[in-house]
Amino acid sequence: MTHARLSLHFLLLLLFCCSSWTQAAVLVSIKPIHSLVAGIMQGVEDPQLLLSGGQSPHRYTLKPSDARNIQQADLIIWIGPEMESFLPRILTASERPNIVLLDLLKIENKTSHNHDHEDHAGRDPHLWLDPLLAKRVVQLIADRLSLLDPKHHGSYEENARTLQQRLDRLHHELESRLAPVRPTPYIAFHDAYGYLEARYRLNSVGTVILDPERLSGARHIRDLQQKIRHTGVGCIFTEPQFEPRLVESLIEDTATRHAELDPLGSDLPAGPDAYFQLMRRVANQLVQCLANK
Repeated sequence: MTHARLSLHFLLLLLFCCSSWTQAAVLVSIKPIHSLVAGIMQGVEDPQLLLSGGQSPHRYTLKPSDARNIQQADLIIWIGPEMESFLPRILTASERPNIVLLDLLKIENKTSHNHDHEDHAGRDPHLWLDPLLAKRVVQLIADRLSLLDPKHHGSYEENARTLQQRLDRLHHELESRLAPVRPTPYIAFHDAYGYLEARYRLNSVGTVILDPERLSGARHIRDLQQKIRHTGVGCIFTEPQFEPRLVESLIEDTATRHAELDPLGSDLPAGPDAYFQLMRRVANQLVQCLANK
């Protein structure tokens, strides 16, 4: 965890074509960000979602239909290669010669989080797990859409204000909900929750895997077993995008509980409410397991 200046690379790919903006296709990579975009564009146009199921963006393999959607999109919104590592290859090979790549999200956030557990380092791309940071993302997207589509500037700005008010209310709700379990140590499946943990001062003491694209080594597993036995770990969390058997073996013959956290909301219906459903469910799952309720 660091408290230094964070430069988050939230990238919008602008693919301009001869069609007017009112006919443009907006494609968003993952469901939490898609939900925010859908809220901003409500009443104007419905953005498309690239990863609609339970796939991990860290390990995703594009289908031919995905490649077609990417080629047909006029605007693609994604986090960056730290999250959707599959996208740069197809964008490089794209037959659309007029792709412009803009680095738009450079946010200074005093509660910024970097991946720095043990030997794994780099930017944490899971920025949506902090509702107050999500507010800033919303404004950035609304500003960009207004610039590209000035005809609907008023709608984007009004929707953004409404969405930011909802995010404020959500933040206060989560702060109250999570307060009772702040001291209880837990282990997450992978290092996806740094922004959530920093914002609500949660007590994560490790992760099951250090890198979502690699299996954990024997030394790391032994260290986790020691933590579970000696630090009073209340819960270990799995994720639906990953195989849970390792977690089950780690807690065997211990009093540590396990539950599932899903930072992507894989089974939630896509749309403007998905983000809020996702965040409330993550908070509820944390509380239920850590409070043993």
